[in-house]
Amino acid sequence: FAPQKKNFFLYEKDVWKLKWRFKFLLIVLFLLIIYFSYPAIFRVTGSFLIADNDNFETADLLFFEEEFSSKEGIKLCNDIYTQGKCKDIIFVKIINQFNVYSDEQEELFLKGTIDSVYKDFPISFLNLETEHPFTLNKSKKVLELIRSKNAKSVIVLTNAFHSRRTRNVYRKIFEHENIKLYTLTYFDRFTDNNWWQTSDGFRMVIPEFLKYGYYLAKGYM
Repeated sequence: FAPQKKNFFLYEKDVWKLKWRFKFLLIVLFLLIIYFSYPAIFRVTGSFLIADNDNFETADLLFFEEEFSSKEGIKLCNDIYTQGKCKDIIFVKIINQFNVYSDEQEELFLKGTIDSVYKDFPISFLNLETEHPFTLNKSKKVLELIRSKNAKSVIVLTNAFHSRRTRNVYRKIFEHENIKLYTLTYFDRFTDNNWWQTSDGFRMVIPEFLKYGYYLAKGYM
C-alpha cells in the first residue's frame, strides 16, 4: 500500500481528520475569543434585563420598589416630587417577619434619614405579605391600591436589573385596566457596564436572568 500523505495539520485516511495540533490551536483560539469578548457578552446580558426609562409629564402615583433605601432611588423620587410630576409617593415593602426590628421601626428610621436630606418630602409605605412568585403577587396587590385611589397613571421605580421583568408583569396585569404605566430605573452599586466585576453584581444579575426566563415560561408576563 502507498503511504498516506501527511502535513503539519491534516492527514488523509477514509475521511479527513484533524490532528491534535490543529485541535489544540482551535481550543486556544476559542479561549482567546472568550477572554477578549466576555465583557461584551456580560454587558449584553445585563442590558437585556434593563427596561428603557419612559418619558412622562405627570402621574397620579409613584411606586418605589426593591431597594427603597437606595440613595439613587430616593434622589430620583425627590426630583420627580419637586418637579411637580407626582405628589403621591409610595414605598412598596414586603414584610420580613425575621428582622430583629419591626416594620414601624424601619419606617421611622428611613423617614428620619430622608428628612435629614430632603425637606418636605412626603412618603407612605405599602407593607405587603405575599408569597412566591413575589413580583407577580406584589404587583396584584399594588393594583388593588391603584384601584382604591382611582389612579389612571402610575410610575414604577425599581432597580434597573429588575425593571424589564417588573414592567412586563405590570403590563400583563394592566392589560384590561385603564391605567397608564411608566417605568423608571436606577442603578445602585453597579451598572450594566461592570456588574460582573463584583460578587454582588453576580448575585443580582444571574438570578434575575433566570427569574425572567421562569416568568416568561409560566406566562406571568
